[in-house]
Amino acid sequence: MSHDRGTSDSDWIVGFHAVLGALTAGRPVETVWLQKGRRDQRLQRLLDAARERGVATRWVPRGRLDELAGESPHNGCAARCGPVQLARLEEVVAAEGRPARLLLVDDVTDPHNLGAVVRTAAGFGVDGVIIAGPSAPPLGGAAARAAAGLLGRVPLVRATVAADALAIGVGALLGRALPEKVVKVGAAVLFFLFGALLIIEGLRAGL
Repeated sequence: MSHDRGTSDSDWIVGFHAVLGALTAGRPVETVWLQKGRRDQRLQRLLDAARERGVATRWVPRGRLDELAGESPHNGCAARCGPVQLARLEEVVAAEGRPARLLLVDDVTDPHNLGAVVRTAAGFGVDGVIIAGPSAPPLGGAAARAAAGLLGRVPLVRATVAADALAIGVGALLGRALPEKVVKVGAAVLFFLFGALLIIEGLRAGL
């Protein structure tokens, strides 16, 4: 199972909330593109935020942004972001010395759904989101836009197998490794006894 600290792939994100969120949440941002000839309060906020972070900005024709964004609305802006820093599961289970409130998403393959889940988790103050499954979508692009700028506001953990993540998380709470016989349901019950865990499975489209 893969649950070590790492990074997601770097990616372009588009849309005002996604770009502003990346700039204000401390996510690595390499450059920000703004639509040439457009002047409004939103783009000025992005320009100010980029300058405060020391991020390079570039004014580009709308056609460049249209090409970059594809079918996604870009609101006159885009940003090339560095990789999202991923957390270790053991770190988020009891990061503040108390049982964590975690959200596990398993077999979620649609990036819009994943972004919406992260956005909701950040809004509810969840301590971490475990993204399980071998086909989990990347965290940039559509997922970042759906997260509405909140992608960097909640710790994210990648896991290949959800059941393994549950067992490791419970083991971290108990301070010892669990036997291999621990199954997913049993691990989930222990999580509820020591903390809080919500499991979302199998979302592919239309959240």
